[in-house]
Amino acid sequence: MRILTLLILWLCLSQQLLAQGGVWTWMKGDSVVVNTISLGNYGTMGVTAASNEAPGRYHCTYWQDTSGNFWITGGQIFNVGPLNDLWKYEPATNMWTWMNGAQITSNINGVFGTQGIPSTNNYPPAYGLTGIGWTDTNNNLWLQHQRGDLWRYSIATNEWTWMKGTGGFAQPAVYGIQGVPNMLNTPGGNTESKACWTDSLNNLWLYDDGNVWKYDIASNMWTWIKGGGAGPVTANYGVLGIPAMSNQPAQGASFNYWQDKQDRFYIGFSAFTISAFWRYDPATNMWTWLGGTAGVGINHGRNYISQCVASSDRYPGIRIEGRGANYNTQCEEEMFWFCAGQDNGYYNDLWVYKPSNNTWTWVAGDSISGVYGNYGVQGVPASTNKMADRTGHAMWVDKYQQTWVFGGIARGSTSRGNDMWRFTPDMNCLGILIDTFQLYPPADTMLCYGESTQMYADSNFNISVSPGGGVNYNADSTIITFNPITTTTYTVDAFVNALCPNPRQITFTIVVIDEPMPLFTDDTLCVGESAMIALDSTYTYQFQPFANVQYQPGDDEAIIQNAVSTTYTVTAIKNGCIVRDTAYFTIHILPDPIAAFTISPPFAPIDNAVFVLSNQSQNAVSYAWYQGSTFLDNTIHYTYTASDTGKICFQLFAYNALQCVDSIEHCAEVLPTSAIFIPNAFSPNGDGVNDVFKLVAKNISLLSFKIFDRWGEEIFSTDDIRFGWNGKYKGKDSELGVYFYLVEYSDILGKHFLKKGDISLVR
Repeated sequence: MRILTLLILWLCLSQQLLAQGGVWTWMKGDSVVVNTISLGNYGTMGVTAASNEAPGRYHCTYWQDTSGNFWITGGQIFNVGPLNDLWKYEPATNMWTWMNGAQITSNINGVFGTQGIPSTNNYPPAYGLTGIGWTDTNNNLWLQHQRGDLWRYSIATNEWTWMKGTGGFAQPAVYGIQGVPNMLNTPGGNTESKACWTDSLNNLWLYDDGNVWKYDIASNMWTWIKGGGAGPVTANYGVLGIPAMSNQPAQGASFNYWQDKQDRFYIGFSAFTISAFWRYDPATNMWTWLGGTAGVGINHGRNYISQCVASSDRYPGIRIEGRGANYNTQCEEEMFWFCAGQDNGYYNDLWVYKPSNNTWTWVAGDSISGVYGNYGVQGVPASTNKMADRTGHAMWVDKYQQTWVFGGIARGSTSRGNDMWRFTPDMNCLGILIDTFQLYPPADTMLCYGESTQMYADSNFNISVSPGGGVNYNADSTIITFNPITTTTYTVDAFVNALCPNPRQITFTIVVIDEPMPLFTDDTLCVGESAMIALDSTYTYQFQPFANVQYQPGDDEAIIQNAVSTTYTVTAIKNGCIVRDTAYFTIHILPDPIAAFTISPPFAPIDNAVFVLSNQSQNAVSYAWYQGSTFLDNTIHYTYTASDTGKICFQLFAYNALQCVDSIEHCAEVLPTSAIFIPNAFSPNGDGVNDVFKLVAKNISLLSFKIFDRWGEEIFSTDDIRFGWNGKYKGKDSELGVYFYLVEYSDILGKHFLKKGDISLVR
């Protein structure tokens, strides 16, 4: 997946990047463009996640805890406001955790609580330009707030404690008597000052605008140690390299600070017009001017010459809001790192100072301002990568002498970046010999199940790895291969040489991504219906077959429409890893119902209007009979008796097991009753009453109407119901008497009838 071994990195460093002094890696955050603001992603407080991103900020306070994790709080976002959120970054996992405080500017006033009492509800007010931070030897974080309040944060309990100060704005300094601690003493509020140190006795030291302060944690008291107090400070450089009680740095803001193993403190290249570099020794209470330009505003003091060349006459020079950091280990030569800042433009240069010989080395970056850099691919070191210029950022150095830089103003006066960079130096550029061998974790500590990762191990040293599971190492090799099947924390020890008998040790966690396959269940559909398959959108899925599947990565559902039953195979990817399991599910297609029925008879007279509806549907399990909009019944078959004549229509709805439905309609007709009346006498005398012998009929079809005399002679015939016999034959009146009739007709259903009878003619 992402296996980049440290062997490859070392080969790149030693063979390809010597002139560059090392290699940059864009580790986290957004790539900054001009005038952009990165608001980050807070996630859930206290929960570490790869998607978490600290918002970009300018002038935050930053710490490094005793476990090597990085911390930030405060600072400001242009046109948004000051911040008071607290974040932790773990270099081993490359992940942020929002630990405390408010999101963005949701509560800039903070929560003070009761002074001296820790609480998970407490956190400092938001601040924009400064704030001074220490890590004590008990792994607590300390903050001298811009207002002048002193706060302590316990990493173990995630609690802030308001320790000293009034809580008001711009609290004035109270100096007291120099060298004498007092409960009332305080450095007060500060502007543009970040020089602070923690000595081996767990005292907190502060340099602010020409004055040196010490804070005793046990007594909760400040002591003004050195400086001119509230009055103006006059610089006294003395003799270069010679400590003296009268030596004094010039008054001004300080941004860069370092500390050596002898508890001596360093500042330099800090103020707006001062490029000097100083050391302060608490044991003697004396300053020493070590380098740079004496005086104010003489020149910028920058002297680059060439990279990877150590010299006592080369300096970063004046640098507003640049940053310095160092990490001292037992068996290494001390090195102080300096990075970027501004002076007539923003810079991206990186320097190293060695107190052992008072030399500076320009290691990486450019000698000009306004360099936009090149981000490359996040997480991938490359010789073409270059950090963009910046100022007011945060900076750390880890135990591998790798430099880390976060945020600040980058690529424009209103940009607030949240990009995290790591610089891995070329040890040749730093003049580090092989006996300063370091252990570096694998470049890739997040693996998919079944993958492996590697780290470099010098075969000249004795290496031990614990636990041993998932590890492959041969003493003759330079590579340790890790292929754990579950997330495992490894400790690697290396015995270096006689000058440093204690083993070098590194502990790191290899996270094995072995996500479970989400569950899929079978479904049954009617023909033409679509199955909506709910999905966990954090996975990317592949369906086989795919022809009838509507899905794009990131969707929270897949839509499947099939004409026939189909079994699907599902594979998935999450966090760049293929999920081990394979899922199967079947979409069953239930045949549609086919509604069908017959009506018997198709028509019937009203006096016997009984219709039998015979169901002949297929693929159905339930039914509903309707006559018009009137529900009749839900039986399989139905018998209906009509009460009115005319056309009558029936609907049958047939349902399958999924209630998919089909319907059909058939009609029948209810006919009126057929009737015929034949009189038995008539009197054709011209009086207008009963003069014609006619049939009286309803709903019949007359086929023939005939009259015969007593001798059987036909004297009248018609097939039109409208006509009758007028009592004449051949134009003459017929005799009185009895005559015979024969009527043939069919009723409304087409049934034939024959009626015979006699009729009396009277006058």
